[in-house]
Amino acid sequence: MKKVVGMVLALSLIVSPTLASAATSFDGDFLVAKKGGNGGSSSGGSSGGNSSKASSSSNSSSTTTTVNGNNKADAGKSSQVDTEKQSNTNTSKSDNSTKVDVKQEKTRILNEANSNKAELKSQALEFRKQFEATVESGVEKAELLETTAELLDEAGELDEAIATQEEAVQEDLTNVDRYKKLAKLMEKNGNKEIKAFVNGEHPVFDVPPVIKSGRTLVPIRAISQSLGAEVTWNQEEQTAIIEKDGVEIKLVLNEVKANVNGE
Repeated sequence: MKKVVGMVLALSLIVSPTLASAATSFDGDFLVAKKGGNGGSSSGGSSGGNSSKASSSSNSSSTTTTVNGNNKADAGKSSQVDTEKQSNTNTSKSDNSTKVDVKQEKTRILNEANSNKAELKSQALEFRKQFEATVESGVEKAELLETTAELLDEAGELDEAIATQEEAVQEDLTNVDRYKKLAKLMEKNGNKEIKAFVNGEHPVFDVPPVIKSGRTLVPIRAISQSLGAEVTWNQEEQTAIIEKDGVEIKLVLNEVKANVNGE
């Protein structure tokens, strides 16, 4: 498999849990995946260390409903949508409130500790313990953990800060800023390599990721397996085969085209 570490995987085809229903097409260097009319994502890859290109596309579908007279079913749908919107608004307000609370508490702790690192660490851990009893999992907890990580960083406890920030990422996987903060802490702790995360965790690479010709290249086996795909190498055909949820991707060494389910 080391022979294909230069290949870039079309990640959008593997990430989606609805992969089996994805419509895929391949045109030159571009690989496009569209999921059931709700939208699309794409990425392109090349093998043998060649640079990759990427394009994006979207495909949205709309449903038109004609209401004749008193349509209770449609009225019920409208009411449900309004309720969901209100619920989302309330959740957003709650998240913002929590963010304000923890930031204010962080400021208080920094002022009270007055650069005493031992005291700062003690208060940071106590702060986390007290707030964890009042917040649920998700964005609120992520905000709490991230603030704790910031305090631990200020206290000079980098290892604990990194571990805590990793927990924050796990609670809010789609927030890119949390990954960036984690990467900065890791760099501060001496890790200068390219940081790669799959669902908030670090894949184990036998060869580290590299940047070549403006493209980030990652070992395909580690990324694919982290996403739950099965990877095999056909020595005779010099081909890497990635399989997940009924989709098979074939990448041939030193070729810039991929084969997805025979296309």
